Amino acid sequence: MLAMLIELLMRVVQRAADPARLKRLTAMMRAAPAMSVGSGWIRPYQSRRVRWTIRHAYQKSPFYRERLDRLGIRPRDVQQPEDLHRLPLTWPEDLREWDRFLCVPVDSAVAVFTSAGTTGEPKRVYFSQGDLQSLIHFGALAARLRWVGPMTALIVLPMRHGLWIGWNTALRVVERAGGLPLPVGGKTWRMPCDGFSGLSPRSSSPLPRI
Repeated sequence: MLAMLIELLMRVVQRAADPARLKRLTAMMRAAPAMSVGSGWIRPYQSRRVRWTIRHAYQKSPFYRERLDRLGIRPRDVQQPEDLHRLPLTWPEDLREWDRFLCVPVDSAVAVFTSAGTTGEPKRVYFSQGDLQSLIHFGALAARLRWVGPMTALIVLPMRHGLWIGWNTALRVVERAGGLPLPVGGKTWRMPCDGFSGLSPRSSSPLPRI
């Protein structure tokens, strides 16, 4: 019962796509009593989501179904977070057959995240529309839980637009949170930096390698 209530709460959070509504929601969450992640109220929800995720991957993804079958693992063997150690790791060579990872038809993929390719051929991970919106929304939720009031964010990515969706996702996260994103990258760094210096920035999002 408790897990179902938390599931309902998470759906409410996901639907708060409007920046003003998201701000009100996070204000309510900040005012709520602090709860430990390890406390009993969230563990049933975590177990419920683990079971759903493993079952969904097994039923929909050819890669995971074959890998788990090869190891003799069934979805019923993974019931809670403590069981995750039973699952096999994936390796760079596994990602070359990217379409076998998908749990949706290939034509449902709307975005692709690629690695830099420093160790060989860039690895690709695909996102459906739902995946992308969840990523953006929960990023915005986390930003609003951290920062209150006006938000101006400098997104520092030393690259131009391309298959790497990190810059675009960071941009949309700040927009969804009701903030002003200032992307910096490629040959366009001077103008955003000049504007950023006069807008009393509250945060920046740099690429770790910078």
